[in-house]
Amino acid sequence: MCIAGSAAISFAQSLAALLVGRALIGAAVGLVSMTAPMYASELAPPATRGFIVALNDFSIVAAQLVAGLVNVGFQDFASNSGWRWAMGLSALPAILLLLALVPLPESPRWLYLRGQIADARASLDARRGADAIASDEAQRDFERMSTALDEESRSSSHASNGGWLSMLGALWSEPPLRRATLLGLLLMALNQLSGINTIMY
Repeated sequence: MCIAGSAAISFAQSLAALLVGRALIGAAVGLVSMTAPMYASELAPPATRGFIVALNDFSIVAAQLVAGLVNVGFQDFASNSGWRWAMGLSALPAILLLLALVPLPESPRWLYLRGQIADARASLDARRGADAIASDEAQRDFERMSTALDEESRSSSHASNGGWLSMLGALWSEPPLRRATLLGLLLMALNQLSGINTIMY
């Protein structure tokens, strides 16, 4: 989506094409921003999990700095069409990310939920050395994951029997879910009300 969006903006000849390209890039960034930290935290060893997830946040801010510098570099390029080149170059990180995904193991949770138990165990073990795979800790990790996923499946099956309104109602009626929902809403509101988007744009 990001590659298609970059191309749409670079070659845009109308406002509609710009909006379509921006919507594609926005959706792509939203999906990556949601899945990358989840995937990293799922596969990262406990000792380095916090560092890797924090590195994701640092990388986002560093990339925004690089994007700003690229925009400055292209501002007077090609008879004031430098913005097309700058937007087209945004496809490059997307292509690099696509290539980097090839050797990565599948999400063990996703594999387990699809019934591919052996593949889920192999994916979970991919982050370990040969000695660690043979250890009891590897088995305990897998058992913890499978127990948690089985419990989540039972809970979600039970909740879905009441329909989606029941599940939405649970966000406010159950104290732990209400706290998590309010915290999530507060963080997103503070993020927007801080004015960071004004500074970035």
